[in-house]
Amino acid sequence: MDAKSYLDQKSHHTLHDLSKVSAVEQILNKMAPFTYPVVAAFVLFLCGVAAWLVYYRWKNRSFPPGPIGLPFLGYLPFLGGYLPEKFARLSATHGDVMTVQLGKKQAVVLGSLDALRAAFVDQATVFSGRGDVFLLRELWDGNGGILMSEGAKWNSLRSFTIANLKLNDAMDAIKAETMEVISVLKTHLAAGDMPQDSRSFLMQVVANVGCHWTLGQRVPYVDQTFQAYLANFRKVADLMHHCSSSALVPSLNPVSSKTPQMAKLEKEFQDKIDYIRTLMLASLKHNKPNFAGDFLAKSKDKTDRESSLYTERELVMVLNDLWGASTEAGTSLLQWAVFYMIKYPTIQRTVQEELDRVIGAPKGGIIVDADKVQLPYTMATLQEIERCASVSPFGVLRCNTEATDLRGYTIPPRTLIIPNLWQIHHDKANWEDPTTFQPERFLDAKRNVTRPPYLVPFSIGTRACPFQNVAESMLFSFFANLLHCFTLDTPAGQTLLTESDRISALTDRPKDFQFVVKARYEQLLPGSN
Repeated sequence: MDAKSYLDQKSHHTLHDLSKVSAVEQILNKMAPFTYPVVAAFVLFLCGVAAWLVYYRWKNRSFPPGPIGLPFLGYLPFLGGYLPEKFARLSATHGDVMTVQLGKKQAVVLGSLDALRAAFVDQATVFSGRGDVFLLRELWDGNGGILMSEGAKWNSLRSFTIANLKLNDAMDAIKAETMEVISVLKTHLAAGDMPQDSRSFLMQVVANVGCHWTLGQRVPYVDQTFQAYLANFRKVADLMHHCSSSALVPSLNPVSSKTPQMAKLEKEFQDKIDYIRTLMLASLKHNKPNFAGDFLAKSKDKTDRESSLYTERELVMVLNDLWGASTEAGTSLLQWAVFYMIKYPTIQRTVQEELDRVIGAPKGGIIVDADKVQLPYTMATLQEIERCASVSPFGVLRCNTEATDLRGYTIPPRTLIIPNLWQIHHDKANWEDPTTFQPERFLDAKRNVTRPPYLVPFSIGTRACPFQNVAESMLFSFFANLLHCFTLDTPAGQTLLTESDRISALTDRPKDFQFVVKARYEQLLPGSN
């Protein structure tokens, strides 16, 4: 290449580069009028974020630590996935007493047994308030029944209920229903390998215990009002699942009760109340002593200063609380029991071997509470089901009725308190390999069953479930007698879902599944007496 050609080429590249620079300059010149406003807006945004962080820290300086959320929304946009597990992960960073901003409402999450004791035992009266959960306040007329009432009303209704619901009556109801369910399953065997829907089948069993205990007699499964009540109960539970965001975050959408879904829930819930009233009034016509009659009799005692509380409407709301809590939690727990026995057939066989060794073949009677002491592996299995399932992962939400100090932090009155029972049941500090289903963890070196303090499926304190003993007796009776008589399995061609396939709202339950039973003894086969 000669000198002239080289200079021409060099000049061409230089002009090309200059044209590039000129094009960039043109773009910059066009953007020049907007440069300072954009920069200024960005700086203002950063200043706004900084101001928000300063304000947030100042506003919550006496609150427990917690994750920083967004203005108005709080931490809600980041709460995807399974909420109890999400709170547990946040607790690992912020501690077992933690603040989480839910919309404009602050909640304090308790993630350890020590934290629960500090609130619900050491300050039981202060933390006896019921959490201001929008969905429940709407449905329960503000403070209806035992569930949502507080103070003197709650204390009166709770004390009366505990005093007048006799343990012997509960045991009679459990025994009668256990014998009925064995008979029904035997009849189903005669019809062939009939799959049972786990939720609907077990729900009628659990619900009838509540009816029998409070109304003095069981209701036949074919009773139309009873079946309508159960169908309605399932609708209400499903709608509560879909409306659970409104339950937990009342301040995020103040008109959420006006949505079609909430309106449908309100209608179905009122239908449920009407079904309960119909069943209750029908029981009174038999003139048999029962809890419902005792409740209404108190309203006629003019010498009783509390008699005005004991109205028919209040009775129906109390029955709704008793039936609702036992039916929803009890059915879910039994579903998990069937689920785990099908998932772990070796454990199912080990339970059955213990039952066969201690009880022997069925002889017309049933396994009862007195047999528990001789069945350590069965009891350990039931406790592991309670731990792994954690059917009420947050219990029922609470609040403090007045400003108080908790672990050195100031908690304003009516703060939403969320006890994370699921976290306590799955904390590696409490349990070795907590994700494994292992009944042996509840057996000591001598194979005696133990119950660690970290097992709290019914919560603790004055607002814990007052009928834990009845709930556990019902679970034991149905579980032990079911496995004693039958082997549980999935229908042919079906696959059991995983534990993560759960429906989580006010309680946790597995997605609905079917199961079949196979008779373990000749006398349970079709055609036997």
